[in-house]
Amino acid sequence: MKETPSKSATDPKSSATPETKIGLIGSGSWATALAKILHETGQEFNWYFRFRSQIRAFKKQGHNPNYLTSVSFDTSKIHFYSDLTKLVEESDTLLLCTPSPYLKGILQKVQPEKYKGKGATSWGKRLKFMRTVQ
Repeated sequence: MKETPSKSATDPKSSATPETKIGLIGSGSWATALAKILHETGQEFNWYFRFRSQIRAFKKQGHNPNYLTSVSFDTSKIHFYSDLTKLVEESDTLLLCTPSPYLKGILQKVQPEKYKGKGATSWGKRLKFMRTVQ
C-alpha cells in the first residue's frame, strides 16, 4: 500500500511548517528597500507605519507615498499596522529600520514583555549600542 504524504507535509502554509512572521518597523527608504526584498520572496509580512494616512496612500497607490515611489508592491501580501504593539504581538522576528536616534523611543512604546521570545535585528544607519530588553 502506497502511503501519501499528509497535507501538513506538503503544504508550506500548514501549521506543521509555519513561516516566520516578519515585522518591519519603519517606513523610510531603508525599510521600503528591505520590504521590496521581502516582497520578492512572496512571503507575507507585517509592516509598521506611524501614520494611518501613509497606510491608506500606500494601499491606494501600490507604493510607499514618500520613499522609493517607483517601487511597486502587491499590497495583498502586506499586513499594515499603525499600532506598534499589535505588530510586535503578530510578529516572530522584528526588522528595525528606523534612524538610530529614534530607535529607543520607538521600542519604548511597547511594553517590554511583548518582546519576549522575539528575534530582532536593526537595519538602521549610525546604530548606537543600548541595553537590550530582557
